[in-house]
Amino acid sequence: MSAYLTSLSPHPVQRTSAERPTSSDFGGVFPSAEVHACLMAMYDAKLAEWSVPHEELDLPTRYGTAHVVAAGSEDAPPLILLHMA
Repeated sequence: MSAYLTSLSPHPVQRTSAERPTSSDFGGVFPSAEVHACLMAMYDAKLAEWSVPHEELDLPTRYGTAHVVAAGSEDAPPLILLHMA
């Protein structure tokens, strides 16, 4: 795990897609468990196509948990990409 990510949150949690929160954990963000499962399956399929070695982490922050896909050389400067939701 990146030392930079550890500096952001001293207790990141590494997880697999099987350990992903369920739709009920999101307070109604998804209209149903089926929609949540479908979107997560599409996400996992696209991420599996990415040929870059990576790890998925959940970082606790003061605003809630942030899901992070960490990749690249730990010696390189950090680059953070944020999607608009």
